[in-house]
Amino acid sequence: LANDCIYAKANPPKISFHFWEQPTEPFQRIHVHYAGPFMGFYYLILADAYSKWPSEYVVKNMTTEITIRLCREFFSAYGLPSSAAINALLKRNKAYLVALFENTHL
Repeated sequence: LANDCIYAKANPPKISFHFWEQPTEPFQRIHVHYAGPFMGFYYLILADAYSKWPSEYVVKNMTTEITIRLCREFFSAYGLPSSAAINALLKRNKAYLVALFENTHL
């Protein structure tokens, strides 16, 4: 195992990058991410891919219920995006988020 680590450090595997297409209008795609924990809190960040404008929500717990409530609050204030990209922290609750986005016709 140690030899594998030494080899991988000297010869890191090649990765392919995914480049998003540039949106042509606001709210064509939003990115939904959690950051943290930092000082005991998590930060739900929703960012418009076109304008790069972020909205941030500070939460104590990173639960599906809180995420859905805050996404609904965001959508009711700013409208529905055409699509959403979520990060790995949110993917563990993917079934609930898919239901949210299907119910809001994304």
